Amino acid sequence: MPLKTVIRPMLAWECATSRLTGAVNTAVRRSDGWEGYNTDVWGAATALRRQWGTTFSSAILLGAGATASSLVVSLRDLGVTSLVVVARDLSRTHDIQKLGRELGIDVRTAHFGESHESADIVVSSLPATAMLTPETLGKLNAAALFDVVYEPWPSALGREWERRGLESISGLHMLLWQAVRQARVFYGESVDEPLPNEELVVTAMRAAVGL
Repeated sequence: MPLKTVIRPMLAWECATSRLTGAVNTAVRRSDGWEGYNTDVWGAATALRRQWGTTFSSAILLGAGATASSLVVSLRDLGVTSLVVVARDLSRTHDIQKLGRELGIDVRTAHFGESHESADIVVSSLPATAMLTPETLGKLNAAALFDVVYEPWPSALGREWERRGLESISGLHMLLWQAVRQARVFYGESVDEPLPNEELVVTAMRAAVGL
């Protein structure tokens, strides 16, 4: 999603997470200009915590775009110290590798279809239109899957995890929680403080999208 980076020069202020990831997904008009926020990091980390209630030490990340940088920070927040970034063009992974090293993560890279060790979780930032061959799917080994795709669902990855009898969640979980963070940006005193009746709102949101 290129607009996550294109918008940055237009902002008067950015949150620390936006500066770290280089990605902005929420902009708010204030009296002195536009403020930029990244709610994806917290949204993804919260979705994974709520689903699995645990931390991870290793992960496989598919893709290297603007969303991928946010996912790297989310994975760090969940305890990941070992990361394999899988991409078709490894030259596009340079920023992800740099970010990972800054966060204290051991980052390695691999082309799609290459063999690499298994991990605790596979996290995909690929679009719904991405074509993954059976060979590529067979090289991805982890007990858990988080795929940012939510329409259609299950994705090709989601179907593969269902076939294996393993647990997966779609990007709808991340979408919900980043929206909660956005609501705090728009209406709250602090993004770190829950809004009044926030859990009731989350329950209603879950029901609305079928989670």
